[in-house]
Amino acid sequence: MKRTIWETKTNIVQWLINKLTDTEKGKLSDGYHTFNELYEHRQTLFVTYCNMVFALMKTLKTSTAGVWKSKLHHDWTMFDWMFIAGTWEKSWQYITYHLDMKYRDCFVWAEVNNAPERDWHTSEDVLKRLFGWKHPTLLTPDSLLPTK
Repeated sequence: MKRTIWETKTNIVQWLINKLTDTEKGKLSDGYHTFNELYEHRQTLFVTYCNMVFALMKTLKTSTAGVWKSKLHHDWTMFDWMFIAGTWEKSWQYITYHLDMKYRDCFVWAEVNNAPERDWHTSEDVLKRLFGWKHPTLLTPDSLLPTK
C-alpha cells in the first residue's frame, strides 16, 4: 500500500512527538495554545460542569442525573497523580475524565470508594452525551433565573 505524503509526514511528526518527554509534549503548541493549557482548560471546564450538574440536581431535588469522584477505578487501580470523576444521566451512561489531584477538592460533593464499572465510552461518545443531554428543566430559560 502506497502512503500519501500527508500520511508520511504525519507518521514522522508522531514519531518525533513520541521521543519527547511529557514535559516537552505539554509545551507543544498549535500556535495559539499549548497542550498544557488545553488540558488545564478541559479539566477546569469539567469541574465546573460537574459542580453545575450537582447544584441543579440538588436544587431540583431530582435523581435523574448525578455526579461522582473517586481516587480509584472500579477495580481498585489508579494512576498515582490522578483521580476519576464523572456524571451520569438516566438516558445514557457516564461522562468521565481522569483529572490531576489538584482538582479533587474543587468538586463540591462527597467521594465514592470506587468509580462505577467502565462502560467503554469513547471520546466521540462523550461529545454525543454532552450535546445530547436534554433534561427538560435545564432547557427552559426560566429554570436559570433565581427564584423569588
